[in-house]
Amino acid sequence: MTPQIIAPDLLGLNNRNFEASLERLDYTGAYKDLSTIIIVPAFGSVPTKCVASWLSLITPPNGKVFRMWPIGFEVGHAYSQAIESILAHPELSKFKYMLHLEADNSPPPDGLIRLLAQMEKHPEFSAISGLYWTKGMPDEKTGGGQPQLWGDPRAADQPNFRPQKPVAGQLIEVNGTGQGFTLFRLEMFK
Repeated sequence: MTPQIIAPDLLGLNNRNFEASLERLDYTGAYKDLSTIIIVPAFGSVPTKCVASWLSLITPPNGKVFRMWPIGFEVGHAYSQAIESILAHPELSKFKYMLHLEADNSPPPDGLIRLLAQMEKHPEFSAISGLYWTKGMPDEKTGGGQPQLWGDPRAADQPNFRPQKPVAGQLIEVNGTGQGFTLFRLEMFK
């Protein structure tokens, strides 16, 4: 071992560049109410890798998170029943966000935090989704499924739901998306 003297850093990591720390807090909105209900409809058993990814989702510090699993319903009916029960509940109806998470989806650990940050940054949107692809077997010609980015709201022929091409690292405004990993403002259902 190399001889050394260890002393505490009296300034601290977050105070060293205080403006950058404030900018990070503004980006994530972590000091705000980010209460989130996570709905995962399923017909029964779910792949262990998916459950492991759900349990690894990072949630906001001291933020309220409530999870519910409508089991045995057709997926659209599952969401409808869950939303009705949330809106009728005296506490859950006060939550700010609702995350729809499909039983075959395994989002990255920071996925929820990233969606929440984008929703706080873009109050004009009612929903923001992680990039979610349709089913499709990869092969040499097609490569697999289509990103669920449906319709260009800037196109003249509205409404349209033609597939849009994703751009790495960018938020793409669309007319519709899949619900595989989509965060909604609960207010839009009231």
